[in-house]
Amino acid sequence: MVDRLAGILRGTKAVLALGLTQVCTMILWASPILAQAVVTFDTSQHYQTFRAWEATADLLGTDAQRANNAKIYDSLFDDVGITRIRLEMFAGDENRTRSFERFLAKEIDMQGWRSMRYATLNDDDDPFHINWDGFDFADLDWRMDVTVMPMLERAKARKQKLEINLTYVAFTRQSGSAPYLHLDPEEYAEFILAAYLHLRDKYGVVPDDLEVLLEPDNAKNHTPVTLGRAMAAVSKRLRHAGFAPRLIAPSTANAALALQWLDGIASVPGATDDLAELSYHRYKGAKPPVLAQIGARAKALGLQTGM
Repeated sequence: MVDRLAGILRGTKAVLALGLTQVCTMILWASPILAQAVVTFDTSQHYQTFRAWEATADLLGTDAQRANNAKIYDSLFDDVGITRIRLEMFAGDENRTRSFERFLAKEIDMQGWRSMRYATLNDDDDPFHINWDGFDFADLDWRMDVTVMPMLERAKARKQKLEINLTYVAFTRQSGSAPYLHLDPEEYAEFILAAYLHLRDKYGVVPDDLEVLLEPDNAKNHTPVTLGRAMAAVSKRLRHAGFAPRLIAPSTANAALALQWLDGIASVPGATDDLAELSYHRYKGAKPPVLAQIGARAKALGLQTGM
């Protein structure tokens, strides 16, 4: 255990906020009969600084979990120390099927809802005109009502800032051959703007961040270039409406694909104007050379990284 801990400490490049001005020595006792192990912290050496800890607003959960929500939310602040919450919204919120409400009412089962929640139906033929009858943010409202608003209340009581990361999800493989219209960059921009207006007008909440597409390498529609076009369009649309979120991309499931996606996005003029965070996941491909390349690219571009 001691060797494993020492290895973790050697491999973790993070600021250890110990509040000390000198080298600190920690003594670990594995057993009364074993020799002591010494781990030395050099507080003069800094590597990465963790800017935010993020948790995802769960959509459903069991009855028992929801009964304990208050304790869970308190613990997230007091024990875990999160500072950012991911608020997901589904591509199928542009639709008239009422799929989430029907699922909650047990009119359709989970598989039925799963096949509908990313399918899109255009609100009208004009991407610069929002027909509110064509949007259904019931699942987004559920997350706001059940998780985000109670979390914001706790943050306010603790005089803390809770950053909100609005995350667009379009796992359209689950929808089969159902239509998907957000490949059109202006339709994508309209959808995101509608969500921002909805959250502002109903809850008084304006998300700080926009994660433009969760795990694009797990979706079947977008390419790096089409995502870049969407980012360029949404940056322009949101700025025109008075919103200025930090953009987060590419959020690939495979870390080794992150820079490939970033290069394709950056080939589109205006796509990276508001990009603030180079994001990736560690499900696959997160080998040390890959992580080093991501870090170097982010540093060269003046971006933060998000895992």
